Amino acid sequence: MDARSVDLRDTVRAGVIQNSKVAYEQCWKFIQRWIRENRTPEDADHPGTRKELFRLATRYGLVADPLP
Repeated sequence: MDARSVDLRDTVRAGVIQNSKVAYEQCWKFIQRWIRENRTPEDADHPGTRKELFRLATRYGLVADPLP
């Protein structure tokens, strides 16, 4: 592999990682907003961590499988 191929691969890899981070951030913020607007105040105050937030989203059918 020549240097340009390695540079291109590294650039694409960095872009994919950055896009994944942005998508994850948008996802949990949307879930948090949805729960606040569509569920009881007790449920909206419940999730203390993002992991708990995804489990709560699973209970309401927003995601198919929570984080492990």
